[in-house]
Amino acid sequence: MQEKYPNASIRIELSEQPAKGGLSEQAFWVLIDQLDWSKTGQDEAVIEPVVAALAAGPLRHIYDFKDILSQKLYLLDTEEHARNTGEGAYREEKDDFSPDGFLFARCCAVANGREVYEQVRQHPAVMPKEVEFAPLLRIANEAYRRQKETLMHYVAAYPIETFSNREGWDANEYGFGHAEQATQTSRIGQCLEMPGLLGQLLGIEFGFERSKNVVHDGAYFYS
Repeated sequence: MQEKYPNASIRIELSEQPAKGGLSEQAFWVLIDQLDWSKTGQDEAVIEPVVAALAAGPLRHIYDFKDILSQKLYLLDTEEHARNTGEGAYREEKDDFSPDGFLFARCCAVANGREVYEQVRQHPAVMPKEVEFAPLLRIANEAYRRQKETLMHYVAAYPIETFSNREGWDANEYGFGHAEQATQTSRIGQCLEMPGLLGQLLGIEFGFERSKNVVHDGAYFYS
């Protein structure tokens, strides 16, 4: 199949109605609401309630949490959102835009819960300004490590790297080159996590270990 369709790509769509036993959209936001902002400044303490809840539940929910989170971050990966992050926001004429910083700012929008997230998604102008919450990216990995006593090697359903959402960056030349690189990386990663018939058809060898998510020190809460 790989030889027949060399330029083919894999697209994964998430439904708000999970398959039986999966983590629902509503349950995802209930978990997000458990972030303990009274511990602001102590990253591990802020995310601990969510990590503990996932670690104590079905293994599938850990994977589902990571997938749903990836979808939320992907949908905010747009040029308009990147232009509304305050100091260091994306501008064609400036070269100080940080793709990682924008990812962490998107994490902040998700960490503030469903209502804030939907407002931000629909109205980029209210994107969190100069605040980040990268520890959100650690939750699924830590819950998995706690439950299985080993590292999690799993690529989520949607790429979260800045410029991955090609529709969100449209024809922007700066983002286009980065988007192509991010898309290729995501395709490879997703294939590597699909053992069985699909992997065999695509000629993928398994057992590839990925580095852990890049994380950022410091917890910030957007209000």
